[in-house]
Amino acid sequence: MAPLFKGMQIVAQKTLPDGKVELKIKQEYDPAIAQVAGRELPEYSVQPMVKIGNEWKFGGSTREYSKTWDEP
Repeated sequence: MAPLFKGMQIVAQKTLPDGKVELKIKQEYDPAIAQVAGRELPEYSVQPMVKIGNEWKFGGSTREYSKTWDEP
């Protein structure tokens, strides 16, 4: 599937308490990915991050984006 991946972009950040953030990620794939994956892949996802010392680390599993994420 990697050859069908075109790119990704961080399009928004939500700052949370306790040194955490969530990043809204946009992914772009070749349209043929639906045949390989057996379904359409979501255009956006949310990646939690946590700051440990001076570094940002994955703070949990990537999850599907929903429009309610954009609400304050």
